[in-house]
Amino acid sequence: MAHATYKRPGWKTPIELRAHRGGLIAFGSAAVLLLLVGRAEIPLVDDVRMAAADASRQVLQVGSEAADWVAGGIEHISNAVTLYDENERLRAENAELLAWREKAMEYERRIEAFESILEISYTPVKGVTTASVIADTGGPFSRAIIVNAGASQGVQKGDAALDRFGLVGRVISVGSGSSRVLLLTDTSSHIPVVIQPGGVRAILSGDADGQPEIQFVPGDVKLSEGAAIVTSGDGGVLAPGLPVGVVRLKEDGGAVAALYADIARVEVVALKRYEFINDVDVPTMPVPDIPAPEAQPEPTVAANPATGQ
Repeated sequence: MAHATYKRPGWKTPIELRAHRGGLIAFGSAAVLLLLVGRAEIPLVDDVRMAAADASRQVLQVGSEAADWVAGGIEHISNAVTLYDENERLRAENAELLAWREKAMEYERRIEAFESILEISYTPVKGVTTASVIADTGGPFSRAIIVNAGASQGVQKGDAALDRFGLVGRVISVGSGSSRVLLLTDTSSHIPVVIQPGGVRAILSGDADGQPEIQFVPGDVKLSEGAAIVTSGDGGVLAPGLPVGVVRLKEDGGAVAALYADIARVEVVALKRYEFINDVDVPTMPVPDIPAPEAQPEPTVAANPATGQ
């Protein structure tokens, strides 16, 4: 009957123990022998060592060249990645510069428009005063600002107030050193405007939501989205031709004005004074030279024949 043999985990058989001990003795002896040979000044050992060094020199040189080639390739790849990133940055800066160029061209167009306003022949400008906003007296329905320029600076009631984009409002009261400007968004603001193209006349009425309503448009006129709005000058309220905004159509069929001016963040305004011509010079007609009628003799009463008798 065969006996079952088994070995507990971690235990070694006698043969394994002998092999393990023999291996340790052999490796230890070889290590000691190599240490003694290395320390000994034996010509044969030196020749073998130098021959091994000469044989490995080519291998080491090839390895060094390969390492340099790999390092150079990594540097080229790194430079390419850096160059790509630099190109991307330059592209982004170029796009930003193009955007600024578009803005500069838009500002140039607006400046030309303002300069053309200053040269209007039928409403000559008498002066321009720059003023800063020092207070906001707006409420839920009223929108007005106080600026630090008044009568001592030549500001007059009715002057137009504009920011760098368009009309902000008009001066409604003037003090010696300050003025009150009624904004276009005030519910009591009503100015006559003209909608281009077509020259449609309407009234721009202020609204507290920031978009004044376009009212009193003729019934047979259909406004178009984005049409330009300028002041008409009717009634002498404001000078004609001042830029106001563009038309925005509502879903209910009405129309409002998207203002050019940034009224919510206005800080500086230009107060323009205009000389309105309210009378018409009618030329004096020359008095025609009509000759006087000739004098007629007074009628004589015929003698009564019976009287002389």
